[in-house]
Amino acid sequence: MDKIILFEDEKSNILFSSNYDGEKELQELVKDEPRIIEISSIFDSPLLIIGRESLRIDVLGITLSGIPVIVECKRKDNADMRYLIAQIFEYGSILKNKSFDDLDTYARTYFDSDKCKEVKYKHKSLLEALALLKEENPDFDDASSENIQDTIISNLEEGNFYLLAIADEIDPTTKGTIDFLNSKLNGLYIEMVEIKKFMANNTIVFVPHHINPERTTIASNSRKRISSGNGKTTIAEMKSRGTLKQSENITNIINEWEKHDNCLIEMGTSGLSMRYGDISVLWLFVEDIRIANPLKSQLEKKKIPAEVYDKINSIIAQFGQKPYRTETINIEVFSKISNEIIALLKSME
Repeated sequence: MDKIILFEDEKSNILFSSNYDGEKELQELVKDEPRIIEISSIFDSPLLIIGRESLRIDVLGITLSGIPVIVECKRKDNADMRYLIAQIFEYGSILKNKSFDDLDTYARTYFDSDKCKEVKYKHKSLLEALALLKEENPDFDDASSENIQDTIISNLEEGNFYLLAIADEIDPTTKGTIDFLNSKLNGLYIEMVEIKKFMANNTIVFVPHHINPERTTIASNSRKRISSGNGKTTIAEMKSRGTLKQSENITNIINEWEKHDNCLIEMGTSGLSMRYGDISVLWLFVEDIRIANPLKSQLEKKKIPAEVYDKINSIIAQFGQKPYRTETINIEVFSKISNEIIALLKSME
């Protein structure tokens, strides 16, 4: 029998694996404690639950970066374990035909129901709830969150979803079937997560495990670039949406930034985050470039003096009048600006 040893106040307690009372217990666990599946190898941002049995989906959620999440839960002793694969695809096809207003309605209905344990979301809209979640996660960095409604609409239209199969244990046949489908399908991917339950006396511990993380984050051909995941844009996609001049300047801006040590590009859903180490400095979109919203809080967290943020703002102001349009940005000016910003941040190390 599987077991774990829990150490607390210099005392040890042995917890043994235990069965769930039913699938509902597993479903309610994911709904009430979404952090249990906020696994970094799957999600790019915190998760907001917006539905329980909405559209017959066990748990419906959305990430702070605007990607809808479909969660289907099964227990290992369910004779229809493999049926969850068909259910996930069915629910994905249904959700793809829904509008932003539909999703907002599902969220409002859920927030105002007894199913939602988060009182702070009561009477809130989807966008208001996402804004609250963003306030609780000031260090979250995704340029896409600046245009969150448009991002959600785009993901719904294109079927960019996270698809999660959750179980206490996924049998080898189901796992093999999902692995085969994942290897053959282009743009769709089912994540598998086992959540095991351990008990002793009045103590319960749940242990999540991502079964197939190797496919979720794929290294790109670039040494520095962080590859895109579900719903993330790529540089090629961004350039294809712009004019010839915008496309040319996007390439030049990225190349200039990546010339510096410790500087890299991270994909967002509709834009790119230009980072110095773990600090997001600029956000680059097709039409404009701007200072990243999390920059101030990230500098404060590192105990970097507040005047550094003001200096960076003044350096960026050399672009000219806001908004700083990608099409009209002078690359020589950008090179000078990036040199000054990076020199300033290096001096703070």
